[in-house]
Amino acid sequence: MSRLPLLFQWPLIAKRSFQQAALIYPDSPVVPSSPSTPQTCLTSELSRRVEALAVPSENEEKNASDVTYSEEELVALYEDLLALPNDEAEINTSSSEQSSVDEQDKLSSRQSYLASRLHPRFPSVRDLSALLLQQTKVAPGQTQQQELISTRNVPSSASGQDSPPIPLSLLSIQEWRSLTRLCLSHDDPHSAKTALEFMMASGMVVVEDLANDVMAWFARRGDILGLEEFMRTFVKGTLTDRQRHLHIKTHEKSVTLGTIPESAISLLHAYENAGHPAPMTAYSRIIAALFRASSSLAHARAWDLFSHMRYVAYPEADAHLFSQMIRACAFTTPAEPERALDLFTEMTIDRGISPTPSAYNAAILACARSGSKTYVNEAFRLAKEMLDSHRDALGRGAFHPDSRTYIALLEGAKRIGDLGRVRWILAGMVEASRKDPEIVVDQRIMTHVFHSYAAYKPPFKRSMAPLADQEKVDRDISGASPTELVESSAVDQEPYGTLLSYFWHITTDFRCKSLPTLPYVHVTSRLLNAYLSIFYAHASLERAHELFRTAFAEYDLKKDAFTVIEALERCAHARRGPERLIASRFAEEAWGEWTDLENDSTRHVSARHVQRAFSARIRFLSLTGRIDEALTCLRDFVARYPPSIIREPPLVTQRPDTVLKMRVTLEGARPLVRLTTPLDVQDDHVPPLVTFDDLEVLHHRLIAAGDLRGIAYVKWVCKAYEGALRRRREATLKV
Repeated sequence: MSRLPLLFQWPLIAKRSFQQAALIYPDSPVVPSSPSTPQTCLTSELSRRVEALAVPSENEEKNASDVTYSEEELVALYEDLLALPNDEAEINTSSSEQSSVDEQDKLSSRQSYLASRLHPRFPSVRDLSALLLQQTKVAPGQTQQQELISTRNVPSSASGQDSPPIPLSLLSIQEWRSLTRLCLSHDDPHSAKTALEFMMASGMVVVEDLANDVMAWFARRGDILGLEEFMRTFVKGTLTDRQRHLHIKTHEKSVTLGTIPESAISLLHAYENAGHPAPMTAYSRIIAALFRASSSLAHARAWDLFSHMRYVAYPEADAHLFSQMIRACAFTTPAEPERALDLFTEMTIDRGISPTPSAYNAAILACARSGSKTYVNEAFRLAKEMLDSHRDALGRGAFHPDSRTYIALLEGAKRIGDLGRVRWILAGMVEASRKDPEIVVDQRIMTHVFHSYAAYKPPFKRSMAPLADQEKVDRDISGASPTELVESSAVDQEPYGTLLSYFWHITTDFRCKSLPTLPYVHVTSRLLNAYLSIFYAHASLERAHELFRTAFAEYDLKKDAFTVIEALERCAHARRGPERLIASRFAEEAWGEWTDLENDSTRHVSARHVQRAFSARIRFLSLTGRIDEALTCLRDFVARYPPSIIREPPLVTQRPDTVLKMRVTLEGARPLVRLTTPLDVQDDHVPPLVTFDDLEVLHHRLIAAGDLRGIAYVKWVCKAYEGALRRRREATLKV
């Protein structure tokens, strides 16, 4: 009918419509029109039949009225429709874990059965790996075939009596697998390879999972030679994705933690050039290793490898790799919340990948560490979206906050000084820790809490400043000691009384069960530094000085560079009056400790720490009018770290040519598409230097004193370091 013109199809269509109407409504007569019937009559007849079809019959209405659903059926229907997307994954995970447990439970019985098969007179399960190792020693002049034959005979007892050879052809694949894994569990790869040689000699093929188990053992230990020797012997043909991943993992594990795995990256590009790119998990592992390295160059190469992977091998990254890159945006200097949100949007909206808790936590952390109030609020909005969205029919959320979620929110709240949110988050963590043992309030959490108290700015309340006679105020101030002047400090008032209670809970062994305790918080140098920062910001300098002297000695901890630098910077911003007298004693004590710390070869002090310490020292001496001592300190700094050492660019080995070549090529063992340029890579090895901002107070004091020679020297120092830094940057870009 489809091949006839439309003009000749209408009789057939009309006939079919009449037949359908007759079947549905048998009581209504249907008289088909003859070819001689006029077209108008046929049209009216079709209209009448169509209207008849639109009217439901009594039977249909009765059947429709009989269809009802109970509440249980409706709940089951909506539970199925609104089921969480990870329910199936959780079931699969639990089933796999259960199967893993069952496999472990059956392992001993399999080993016992295997031992009885290998030797009927075996009294119990023995260390088969040690036994094989003992029997596979090659005697002088013995050939490989003789070694194999001698290995097939297992002694029956310590007396050394021979026993019949092992019936290798009767061992099943499960028994070979149990024997190989038993050898690997005893860290005996030689016996595992011997077992695989037996397997091949018996005519069986070494299956992939057995070879992968042995390769995984070498990969965990970074044994490149052992792995490649095993691959030449037992792995034939093209490597699978799992085997390529293990090969690259071995090279990545062979280097020291925190360094760039150059051999693993070269192997990754070699697989690409061969037309067999490594799986995405291998790229994720190399990128993670690059981000773990404390080098801006390594971080830039990680971003370049990410873009290169999407251009060469996998255009769409998975949720794990997206989460990894989003989290990396939080630890740049400064943080990059815009890039993190772009990646999160690309993952969830553009690519349609369901967000994971790791992705949410990474995006929240990137926004929180920016320090901007706008992005901190965006972090809290993402946390609310994470908890409120993705609910099932019963209102249960797919995601729940974990320790990383709470830490990310604390990072944002402390940077904007939102003490109310910090205390709310801490209360939520304490409540959640009672239900989830993985959520604990440890020293990291309390460090963020103490930083929040230090950044908090108490609001001004006019009611707290009552009017008084000026004569009475002057008389009270003149007769008061420096300690009494700060007696009403915010540290002694709410909410700072709460933080003192927090620290008392940390350092005191509570025996009263009615009071809350923090058993997982251990006092460290970083925690004490955070606690001291509260007193630097809100308490009197005398009280902070007392705590500086006693806190670390009480807990038998050493002061680090941050401890001394923060003390020097607090003294450098001492207010006029009696506080500067206290600051003089405090600064001299802190500077003496800094000198000992800097001269101690066993303790590492970074260049930025040296710069901050000398800047604070020069500023304090300038504020107290000791201009000659400030100039002497500046000359001492220039003598130790002259501008000439800054001119020298970093070593070429730290910046390989592959990083500086930005031209895109279609082949080559290097990233083809990059996300960074040489200008984006920061220099991590700049020696200590001073700028005009560090010497501004000294410059003003020299102008007030009319010391032209001192002014000229300060100007020369600033320009010398500035010019040396400029030449260093130019030389770096020309490498």
